[in-house]
Amino acid sequence: MLARGAATLAVLAMTWALTPALAQMSRQLQACDFSQDNDLNKDRQLKNCATLLASPKAPVEERASAASQIGQLRVYRYENPMDGQKANPAELDLAMTAYNEAIRLQPEMSFYYKYRAELWRIKGDLDRAIEDLTQQIRLNPKRHQAHQERGNVCRAKGDYDCAIADYSGMIKLASFFWEGYLNRGQAHFMKGDFAAAVTDLERANRNLRGHTMLWLYLARARSGADGKPGLLADLERMASEDWPFQVMDFYLDRRPLSKVLTGQGVNTIFNVDPKIRCQAQFYIGQWHLIRGEKREAEVALRDAVLPTCPRELFIKAGIRFDAVEYDAAAAELKRLR
Repeated sequence: MLARGAATLAVLAMTWALTPALAQMSRQLQACDFSQDNDLNKDRQLKNCATLLASPKAPVEERASAASQIGQLRVYRYENPMDGQKANPAELDLAMTAYNEAIRLQPEMSFYYKYRAELWRIKGDLDRAIEDLTQQIRLNPKRHQAHQERGNVCRAKGDYDCAIADYSGMIKLASFFWEGYLNRGQAHFMKGDFAAAVTDLERANRNLRGHTMLWLYLARARSGADGKPGLLADLERMASEDWPFQVMDFYLDRRPLSKVLTGQGVNTIFNVDPKIRCQAQFYIGQWHLIRGEKREAEVALRDAVLPTCPRELFIKAGIRFDAVEYDAAAAELKRLR
């Protein structure tokens, strides 16, 4: 989320540094960009951004960048409360005010709509998130990640046809982006079209590893095929400490469910992270479904969609990665009803 804004601020800072009269403003611009040093005091950074936003000498694009940075800082503070404190929802309202101002000042800047869409999603308004991502695509139709982002929101809504269409649009724009095949395969899986899921996931698995191997096994097994030979071949290329070795080991009947659930051994899919526990319940639910144990599957899947389970698992390099297992568990529960 921060990479594009940080690049914009860096360019603007260099431009302003060329003019001695604006040197002070250039320093404020750099001090406003908290992606440069995440250890900086966030209150100080917010103050620097607010000063820049209110500056009558600053061109409109610089003020818009400052507003956007304020929004990102507010979201950061919400998602990373100080030790012993709860997340403060007021931070999200302040972030929304900042993003609205950035868009008012510079409505043609596509990635401001992306930031606001992410905020709408955190607030639970998926329809407005889709509206903002649609506007981002109108302004920058060649950005393949925008189609992925909108597809993820469609998937979270349970609109799998919408998600598949967006993931297909991403693949059309960037066929080298193998995650597009993974995403589309997962959407086919959630829709219940396991054969189509296998086709996409096989292609993704040629270039991606990690949980792509798990999804391919599940799609094969749910379509009636024997997925274990392929899973075993994938497992032999992995180190025992790598995710998701332990889950694959479990699916191959080399790790009993009782040992997994009690957390015995070096590797356990329950681990110590509650986020991983939610993921684990989805994979345990799938194991039960493959065995025809619908009642046991439903119990596990319900534990994968508890209110404490994350809808967005983590942020890396400015990109919010979805806890796709949550959406998939919700889809399975609908089919079981």
